[in-house]
Amino acid sequence: MARSCTVIVNPVAGGYRPELGDTIVALLQGAGQKVSLRQTRSAGDAALLAREAAAETDPLIVVCGGDGTVGEVINGIGSAAATIAVIPVGTANVLALELGLDTIDKALAAVAASISRPLALGRATTATGERLFSLMAGIGFDGRVVAAVRSEEKRRFGKGAYLLAALRCLYRWESAPLAVTLEERKVVCHGLIICNARHYGGAFRLARQASPFVPGFQVVCIQGARRRDYLRLCLAVVLGRVENCRGISVSSVTRVSVDGVAAIQLDGDAWLATPGVFTAESDALRVIVPTSAPDR
Repeated sequence: MARSCTVIVNPVAGGYRPELGDTIVALLQGAGQKVSLRQTRSAGDAALLAREAAAETDPLIVVCGGDGTVGEVINGIGSAAATIAVIPVGTANVLALELGLDTIDKALAAVAASISRPLALGRATTATGERLFSLMAGIGFDGRVVAAVRSEEKRRFGKGAYLLAALRCLYRWESAPLAVTLEERKVVCHGLIICNARHYGGAFRLARQASPFVPGFQVVCIQGARRRDYLRLCLAVVLGRVENCRGISVSSVTRVSVDGVAAIQLDGDAWLATPGVFTAESDALRVIVPTSAPDR
């Protein structure tokens, strides 16, 4: 019996071309699959299309977009049993990098091979909402930067839009501390990034021990409340020395709670604000990986 396959395309993603959708459909049909191609038209469409696709038995959902589109699809699927495949045509494509699918050709080859693994996720919960994430949750300065990104700058400058947003946030500095509980351990910090994956902002590696295949977080806490503390962290990320950076602590946990009011970003998209709880969990979701996928 042919498997139900839905290709969800974000046509405004920077790297997307119409012929790519046709290529994916032809690839899946050539393997004897039943395929439908669906395009998003506005924010939230990918989640609705994914929810519809996930109503089928053991569906394959191919996401042709960036991390934001992937995030919508994951939340649209929710707890349903499904497999996703990621075709990286977005701005940063962090999940694709994490999976070893850093080019469209590699992603298409992985879809053809159809090897999948369980994907560990994080769940963010506040008083006003709940959302799954696959990569990271940034709280405090990181969340404010993502919220400050302007869509016209993102279209024009790509990743450079995040640098411009960071400069605006550095100018309008906020220094209020956050009360954080890591499992049962209480700490105070200015900001934190809850990592479910190693990569951050593209090819940079923020948390080397994190993995989307293993339930659990690496939590990077920024203890200093000065601008220079964040500039130091940026340099440490570039040099690959986050663990040795002064004023930074890295902890392995499965549950984080944050008191106080601070902006949240999930997988590169602005979300709500704390207080909130962040939990690591295994899900029914599976993800297509390359034949040479790492064990971790």
